[in-house]
Amino acid sequence: YIRSSPSISSEGIIYIGSYDGHLYALTSDGSLKWKFKTGNCILFSSPIIGSDGTIYVGSDDNYLYAINPDGTLKWKYKTLHYIRSSPIIAPDGTIYIGSDDGYLYAINTSSKGLADSPWPMFRHDPQHTGNFNYGLKKATEFSDFSSFTIEGDQISVDDQGILNFNFSSSSLDQAYKTIDITTEAGQKYWFDFEFNYFSDYSTRRIVLFGFTKDLFFRTPGDPGWWSEYEDPEGIYVGICTACLGCGDDDQSYVYKFFAKKDGKSYCIFNVQGYEDFSWGYGRYRFELDIVSEENSTIRLYRYEGNSWTLLKEKTLNIDLTGLELKYVRLWSDRHQTYSLMGTYKGKIYEIGVEGVSEEETYNEAPYKPSSPEPEDQEEDVATDVKLSWAGSDPDEGDSVVYDIYFGTSDPPPLVEEDYTSTTYDPGILEEETTYYWKVVSRDKGGLETEGPLWSFTTTWSQPNSSIRIRLEEDAEVKEKYDIGDQVDLLVNYRNSEGKDFNLEELEFIKVNWVSSDEGIASVSEDGVITFKGNGTVRIYAYVEGLSDYMDFQVGEVSGVELRHYGNLIVVAGGNPESATDNMKGAIQYLADRIYEIFRKRGFKDEDIYYINHKTDQDLDGDGKADGIVDSTDKSVDQLGYAITEWATSQLNDGPLYLYLVDHGQKNGTFLIGKDQILTASEFDYFLDQFEDETGRDVVVMMEACFSGSFIDKLSDSDRMIFTSSDSDIESYIGGGGSVSFSQFLSNNLLMGYDLAEAFENARGVLEKIGGPYGLQDPQKYIGSGVEGIGSIYSDFIMAGYLPEIKGYTEGKEVEAGEGVELTVEVDILDVSGLKVWAMIKPPGYEPPKVGEEYKSPELGLIEVAFQKEEGDSKVFKGIYNFPCAGDYEVVYYVKDSSGNVVSTPPEVFQSVGEGCVEGSDISFGSGWNLLGLVYEPDDSKVESLLADVISEIVSVWKWKENNWMVYLPSFEDKGAEYAQSKGFALLKDINSGEGFWINSKSSGTIFISGTPPQNTTLHISSGWNLLSLRINKKKSIDELISGDEDKIMSVWKWLGDTWAVYLPVYGQDTTEQYAESKGFEVLEGISPGEGFWINADSALELLIK
Repeated sequence: YIRSSPSISSEGIIYIGSYDGHLYALTSDGSLKWKFKTGNCILFSSPIIGSDGTIYVGSDDNYLYAINPDGTLKWKYKTLHYIRSSPIIAPDGTIYIGSDDGYLYAINTSSKGLADSPWPMFRHDPQHTGNFNYGLKKATEFSDFSSFTIEGDQISVDDQGILNFNFSSSSLDQAYKTIDITTEAGQKYWFDFEFNYFSDYSTRRIVLFGFTKDLFFRTPGDPGWWSEYEDPEGIYVGICTACLGCGDDDQSYVYKFFAKKDGKSYCIFNVQGYEDFSWGYGRYRFELDIVSEENSTIRLYRYEGNSWTLLKEKTLNIDLTGLELKYVRLWSDRHQTYSLMGTYKGKIYEIGVEGVSEEETYNEAPYKPSSPEPEDQEEDVATDVKLSWAGSDPDEGDSVVYDIYFGTSDPPPLVEEDYTSTTYDPGILEEETTYYWKVVSRDKGGLETEGPLWSFTTTWSQPNSSIRIRLEEDAEVKEKYDIGDQVDLLVNYRNSEGKDFNLEELEFIKVNWVSSDEGIASVSEDGVITFKGNGTVRIYAYVEGLSDYMDFQVGEVSGVELRHYGNLIVVAGGNPESATDNMKGAIQYLADRIYEIFRKRGFKDEDIYYINHKTDQDLDGDGKADGIVDSTDKSVDQLGYAITEWATSQLNDGPLYLYLVDHGQKNGTFLIGKDQILTASEFDYFLDQFEDETGRDVVVMMEACFSGSFIDKLSDSDRMIFTSSDSDIESYIGGGGSVSFSQFLSNNLLMGYDLAEAFENARGVLEKIGGPYGLQDPQKYIGSGVEGIGSIYSDFIMAGYLPEIKGYTEGKEVEAGEGVELTVEVDILDVSGLKVWAMIKPPGYEPPKVGEEYKSPELGLIEVAFQKEEGDSKVFKGIYNFPCAGDYEVVYYVKDSSGNVVSTPPEVFQSVGEGCVEGSDISFGSGWNLLGLVYEPDDSKVESLLADVISEIVSVWKWKENNWMVYLPSFEDKGAEYAQSKGFALLKDINSGEGFWINSKSSGTIFISGTPPQNTTLHISSGWNLLSLRINKKKSIDELISGDEDKIMSVWKWLGDTWAVYLPVYGQDTTEQYAESKGFEVLEGISPGEGFWINADSALELLIK
């Protein structure tokens, strides 16, 4: 909720704080411009805007924030408690703000007054300034007690906006400083002082020690004593007095002997004027006896006759060694009143009535942090671990905050201050890395207790099976190896269940070893490296689709090393704002795929320039964004910069590789971003500039419709060009990018084939799988000057790297409309992370054509997902019903956990029957699935619709008329009693246009026979509706709700592990921001067989054509 008032900038931007801790910036149409997160709620503090546009606001995290107009932090200032008041700003730039710590703060800023913009008010003046300059005068700053004079009421504000001094009444009579002492164990220190009384004109001599220039004294003429004072120099010991009453008939005083430790003052000795001091006259001695570092004794003596008499004694368990005692004597007239204030480290302290209490008090330090989780030196800790520890304070009611030190270095750096919880989330950590951490506890008085240094080591956390190269345990790890050195390598294998194996111990597994440069290092079949020459070398290990590598530096490298393998520019094109582009996911997959292939071959991140509007790539699967995108500006100019400036500046004389993926047109153009069209002439101009500047070769790879139209313009002797299609043919991409020219090209580039051979192999795969892919006719051009370009990075081959399809269901005659089980058997070490599917070309298939400019064609192929059999089997199964008479071509695909794809030749299934059996296939996975019916089923009863898979179904749910309907197959009454107990209805049937949930124990496919509905309109009620398309064609979100955006609050689809959402009333930008904040996807379209939710604010009808 929001309790503060908004502020409006001169540009019409509305700023408002919220209880959720964010300061929001909204445009005049109500859309979000940005939001800034503070550490706690923004409750009552209304933001103000300075003349330079800076926004100032307070938060319950104790900070005053200064935020730039673009939503970035300018600075923040910490007070001692909540800030719930609104700041005011003076014409000279001083910000004044009150805090719940009881102080008014004055802070200098660069904003000279308020912004020239309106301010929403409620019964108040329009100035927002307050009487800020009343009674302020400039004063000099005092540096010592040795001599100074105070004249009248004065105040000064330093360059940080901090109030320094406030004086009242007349001057001090005398002040001088004597004796500096540093205490040691086994020594005694004493300080003599006396009190004299000579009627109304007497002076009282008071001895004080433990002062610095920022701490002042209030005389007994005004009741008061020491207040809390933060001082990092340790413990200070001294004496002060407090007048009780101070009237004509009551002249008694309390004398406070105190110690200051770690910034907190403690009363360690408390004596009464009448009881312990002779009124009117007396010589006294305060003795500090430091027996050891563990304890000290404090004694009070009075001088009687010729000796000292002990009055009081107290033993303290405090380490008082190393004190820097400053012995200061002040004389003051008894009838004068002095009130002094000072600051230290930006905090204002008054020597007044809120100091040491009259009772003897001692504040103990917090307990040492203990019971760490993870335990000290624990191994195999998850990368998403949350740290926790035990911490508290022995003093009842005393609170504790923590400083947290965390990192990979010993000692670790400080990462959090004044942290209030005993759990800390460090984020996703690096795998197999040792981390160090320490916690320091601190109480309200500033006493600290440092915890021990702890450590733990994270685990190898890949979700699928994977391998890792390791040095033998007794091998010496070096930053640089010498020529002639040898190192033994091992390979660890972790299966999908998290079990570790040494592959050398598994006789049936052969590990393949490859060196990126045999001239620098060779590697034997047993993984023994021999270093031969100076330079950097990469050693690879791979087995059945799994790979890892390790880099080694050999010998000396003089100066900056010139690299010879080249650079890469990747462009993930397309309009990011388009809600109808069905290729957006494939573009991201293929751009990431090419980036990863080059990196696996030996390129480093700094060798690659990546242009992409998305920045959440996680290629290494560690749960953290890799941060590999160099620019989110998808424009022609940015591509020009990458080629003519970034690439020309690289210390590399190898080829410049460029990979572009998105939509193209026959006229030799390519869509880089929204309204950003790259022509072949512009592309050629950029490349000419690069070549003129560097003399380096160029390799261009393009995945786009009609991409062959670029070849004529780009052809040059020092260039190599590969395109996914000819100049007049579409480029077809299926399986989210997994069935494409780029996919098969990347397979061959990874294995180490030279560029020309990799192209021919990829082209051959497309011809083999047929269908539309066999028609797109990829093109190549190899200039006469670049024929010598071989493999990426180095000419090493990773043979036998791809997974192998061992067997599959061959083509045969089948009965139209009957479900046919299709199987694929895979020969691979571990099937975890494996994806198996079939693409089916139906009878009479015609390859689609591109209609609208820069759009991808709908393939029209049928995709059937396969699921693995139970147990240790490596057989995957799918079901298809071949509904129409005629020949179907089935191609099987397998994609391993590393993204490598293999396929089979087409298998022909001859479907026998008359015409087509109407119906649709619906695939589902294990767990929760949101499905929908397109056709009007021949039999709508639930048990009939799910008859083939009913034994695997746990429950079925449908939402109708604002209530749930449920069907429980394993219950004798099918869930009737359960439904009644919950106020639900028993689910009996499902019809066309209705969405429904199923919770399944395993994955599968159901075929729903029926007829297409005559009416495809969806009837929407006010509120929540669970629906399904009534047409057997995918619809984009725009096509689905066009014309009714103002009536629909949200549309939702379940993706199996997260939600996809679209918010029509807020638009694309806000939807993307909301989805990203929640970890959702942006909903782009609905396919037949998918259920979806619509939340409408009124009833309407969606006419789906």
